[in-house]
Amino acid sequence: DTVTGSRTGLSPQLIGQGADYAAQRLSFVTGTNNASMTAIRVTKSGSTNRTNISAVKVYWDDDNNGYYDDNDTLLGSGVYPGAGAVTITLSPAQTLTTTAKSYFIVYALTGGIPVSDTAGVNVTAATEITIASPDTIATTNFPYSSRLSTTQAADYGILLDQSLINVGATVINQNYLVTTPVVVLITGNIGTTIAVRAATVTSGSPWTI
Repeated sequence: DTVTGSRTGLSPQLIGQGADYAAQRLSFVTGTNNASMTAIRVTKSGSTNRTNISAVKVYWDDDNNGYYDDNDTLLGSGVYPGAGAVTITLSPAQTLTTTAKSYFIVYALTGGIPVSDTAGVNVTAATEITIASPDTIATTNFPYSSRLSTTQAADYGILLDQSLINVGATVINQNYLVTTPVVVLITGNIGTTIAVRAATVTSGSPWTI
């Protein structure tokens, strides 16, 4: 069978020193039957030295939400050698089907990467995606090239749009439904997982949020 791939650019324009972020999302689908993908070769682009990228990683978007997050599964990682290209072996090998599956190419930057350096990801050709014989991958849509992100000093800023959360009168399994929508906006240049916790301000209340 023939696999067809496509890419979605995820690289931010600006990225903080020490960030761990998805530069691209790659999607693969077969025409009729299943195929096995065993490796992806990634080439560095941008001005930064390869040593400022501490790891190149491939994750499966196994919750299929389109976002790189803690629910995704690490399939392999590596570091750039002197040539500036690394082959990431996928473990386990990925079974591709007629339903598209997505994967993230993730960079982990060092905390000492110089400010104003640029970094990007490039999968240069169909030959850089290893598909087990006798199946092949189409040359359509190559190269998979990300935007170059420019590095800045790390900023972990967030914005929470609510200071008080109302607990409504709706009971679900002996728990009360929170009726206040809360939006958390990352205002810095470091992507992170955020846990929102609250404590009651009403004396004697038994609520735990």
